[in-house]
Amino acid sequence: MFFLSNSALAIDSVSREIRANENEVIITDKWNIDEDFAGRSPETWNLFREAKAGVTNLLSEVKAVLEGESLDVVDYKANYEKGQLTLSIHSKVKADNGHPAQLCWLSTWGGFKMDADDPKVRLGRHQAEMLVFRDGTNSILWFPDLGSGEDYIQDFQLFKQVFKADYPFNQRCELTVVNNRGEKTTLYSRDPNAAFASFDFKTIEIMNQSHKFSANDLVSICTSTKIAKGGYYGISIVAQ
Repeated sequence: MFFLSNSALAIDSVSREIRANENEVIITDKWNIDEDFAGRSPETWNLFREAKAGVTNLLSEVKAVLEGESLDVVDYKANYEKGQLTLSIHSKVKADNGHPAQLCWLSTWGGFKMDADDPKVRLGRHQAEMLVFRDGTNSILWFPDLGSGEDYIQDFQLFKQVFKADYPFNQRCELTVVNNRGEKTTLYSRDPNAAFASFDFKTIEIMNQSHKFSANDLVSICTSTKIAKGGYYGISIVAQ
């Protein structure tokens, strides 16, 4: 696992937008990262290093970052200045004869490994965890349910400590989907400056007894990370 230095002053940001565009699904990835953030994984580091060195053709490095996802790169734009890499990548989801396309939560990492015995935020190189299903002009995204929150409540303090330790303080992330009606849904976000509730364990237990927590719920309520409910989200739905 790669770790960031908390001494960095800049707030690094990474975002991904999934958007309907006529009969295609377009992915827009944006980075604004420094050297510390780039060190999270070999792929991000290689891209950062080449951009810093003044290399203008970064297509192979961009493709390496997206490896394992069902994406074709359309274009990209990279700019390195004063220790920061600004990058924008436009890709389109590959159609594959009825098989779902595989996507990661973000271009720099996949999502979360939710394990009650060893909970971790998944960092570095990732595994595709979202699926896009397409049927003619219709397309829909499946976003994962991270499971029950029950086991994490049993060791609530460990759960909160893990999220605090595994996340650097200077990182902002966002994953959104915009459907063909222009409606935007945020599936995942983290803002280091965002406020969140500090419930004590007793209150969490009472809440869970009333309505059982999913892991998505628990993360969203108790940390500065917000994760949408698992399930299907329309990208392009055309009425028949």
